[in-house]
Amino acid sequence: MIVVVGGGAVGLLLAATWVARAPVTVLVRTRGQAARISRCGIAVCGLARRTAGVRAAAADRGAHAILRAADAVVVCVKTYSTVAALRPLRAMIPRSCPVLTVQNGLHPERVAARALGRPVIRGIVTAGAFRLSPNRVCWAGRGEVVVPADCPGGLGVLSAVCDADVPLRPVEDFERRVWEKFAMNCVINPIGALADVPNGEIWRRPALRRMGLQVLREVREVFPQAESFPAPVGARLFREVCVRTASNSNSMLQDLRAGSRLTEIRDLNGAVVAAARRRRLSVPVNETLAALVAARAATVCSQRL
Repeated sequence: MIVVVGGGAVGLLLAATWVARAPVTVLVRTRGQAARISRCGIAVCGLARRTAGVRAAAADRGAHAILRAADAVVVCVKTYSTVAALRPLRAMIPRSCPVLTVQNGLHPERVAARALGRPVIRGIVTAGAFRLSPNRVCWAGRGEVVVPADCPGGLGVLSAVCDADVPLRPVEDFERRVWEKFAMNCVINPIGALADVPNGEIWRRPALRRMGLQVLREVREVFPQAESFPAPVGARLFREVCVRTASNSNSMLQDLRAGSRLTEIRDLNGAVVAAARRRRLSVPVNETLAALVAARAATVCSQRL
């Protein structure tokens, strides 16, 4: 059994598309969401229309028995929720059970590993999705889950979803993909969130496109590892992601629309700013985006109080 931890857009999409290949249970934060998924299934719209019967449970109720029976655990919570979500599960997951995180940020596997006290495999999701309700998700962009080809201990039951609609695929060039994913998140998430537009509009609007290209330039300057995709490659990737996920509202935009005080900005553009300061470099665009998203999150949160 695959246990998906997190009932957001990615968690719902993976559970709904993987359950046809392997048994899946979703661990979510609230009992209300767990009851709704268990009763009504996960409804997918967008690129496909289906309702998938998936078992669900609240993390504070029944998690022990579910995790003890797990053959693999996939972490899909937001980066700012990692410790709170995983630390209570630390003693419940069998040592032989592989744990995969598909979170955003530079090194989410390190945070997850510290919370769980065990090694965690890093994965990258390239599919686009946004949650419409506790059990409804819009699949807005085709993609896959990529993992390193040399995963320690192998993939186990996760190999069963290699031919799912959102497939899991081991790749040799995983490190390059890590930096591509990080850079694209730094571009698309804050710009889409602040402009309140889906991904496709970021490339279509010249001012937003120019800003995105400036973000990419700063990321390459700060992180030598990101030089694996020079400016022309970065621009092509920027366009490709925006076109492929044109109708998707990115996760940071979803957080702001929901009135959340927390976003992943600290783990994205905030990480660029922190690294630049250590190297005494200037990254004015990333710094401005990080400050504006933080201010916007505080504003929308206060408006809901």
